[in-house]
Amino acid sequence: MIHNAKDPQYTLNGRINLLYEHPALGFIPFTASLDDTEELGRTLFANAQAGEYGEIAPYVPPPKPPTVIPARVTMRQARLALLANGLLDTVTAAIGAMEGAAGQAAQIEWEYATNVERGSSLIAGLAAALALDDAEIDALFLAAAAL
Repeated sequence: MIHNAKDPQYTLNGRINLLYEHPALGFIPFTASLDDTEELGRTLFANAQAGEYGEIAPYVPPPKPPTVIPARVTMRQARLALLANGLLDTVTAAIGAMEGAAGQAAQIEWEYATNVERGSSLIAGLAAALALDDAEIDALFLAAAAL
């Protein structure tokens, strides 16, 4: 029996994904392997390796999902992340050095807030005071969220 297939591509474990032309359903996704329990799978694998369906494309890993930066962490998580990164004393000193209403607001947030918001003025002020860029702040929020 002649089997028609197209678009073969290796899988991570050496099998071959392809589109098999099923007699009733048309082209359907199929994974063929040398040790398939069904003869069709073994035949499609052998035919693909023989080049009957074109060149077998190499395995391409799926794209890594984007990293989601948490919008907020608890103050406990924030302080533990700062401690782990050697920044807790520096942040405490930076907040103490802030002047005026902004400094008072930062002190109140630092002492009484339950959560720390990524987009808050406290974080923006601390980032500027400590010369931390967005990537460094994001890394601290990711570290905090893991605690």
